[in-house]
Amino acid sequence: MSGLNELGRRTRLHDRADSEQYQGLYFHHHEVHALFEELIHKPWRAVCWNPSVDIWENEDTFIIEMDLPGVTPEKVQIRAQGRTLTVEGQRELSQSASKFASRVHERCEGRFARAFEFDFVVEGKEVQNRHQDGVLTVIVPKSKKE
Repeated sequence: MSGLNELGRRTRLHDRADSEQYQGLYFHHHEVHALFEELIHKPWRAVCWNPSVDIWENEDTFIIEMDLPGVTPEKVQIRAQGRTLTVEGQRELSQSASKFASRVHERCEGRFARAFEFDFVVEGKEVQNRHQDGVLTVIVPKSKKE
């Protein structure tokens, strides 16, 4: 059935076919977008995601605030090496999701790593951090040495 009646008017069948075609295009668009995101964020499964960061500076310190929802403090390592401060860790999502068929899966799990380079040597002993409400705050004192 073509979806048009003999007077050339649209029928419900035609409207339904258009609706299914639109949904199909949307679904196809969603799948392409998901594959593109997979290529960008998980090319070799080494690093899954880069948490968002805000960096503040005053005369004495740099303050780095990093969004880490669902990451426990035990899963985060902060290392200073020369002029570089590295924050890395891992987020593990609930295993109960494996009991269900996935329809939309946007939250990343797995390893993350962020590196920050300063114009002075970062003294690891001086770096402070706190983890509260899914936000990691790292305080990096500026070097007193020239």
